[in-house]
Amino acid sequence: MFFTEVSEEGPVLEAIRTRLSGVAARPPGPMRGHLDLVSGGLVEGWVQDLANPERGVALELVLADGTVLPGVANRYRADLEKVGIGLGRHAYRFELPKGAEVVAIRRAGDGVVVPGGSKEESSFSEEKEAKRLF
Repeated sequence: MFFTEVSEEGPVLEAIRTRLSGVAARPPGPMRGHLDLVSGGLVEGWVQDLANPERGVALELVLADGTVLPGVANRYRADLEKVGIGLGRHAYRFELPKGAEVVAIRRAGDGVVVPGGSKEESSFSEEKEAKRLF
């Protein structure tokens, strides 16, 4: 018997969803979102591309040492769906390497910083835990 790992998030699954939808993506548009957590080696939040509201957003987490970690904002959160932010699949989560310092979270492809995703907008150097807005 053959088993394979089931994926509920990530770039591979987002590519499959895009292909199955049969709808061509529009060029990236303005984003809305929120940085919820920077603590215990995790960075979490949500972001939605308003031009492509049902698609996940490919992201890059930029670290102070120049490392760029890829990710996708396509994790499900019931609170997002409840308030009408798409179908709720707009959350992201990054696990940080030990001692890493975050510089920015940006959209992959065009480098636009996501809401709350720059050092100027948020305090990455201090632990931050924001209350979920919903």
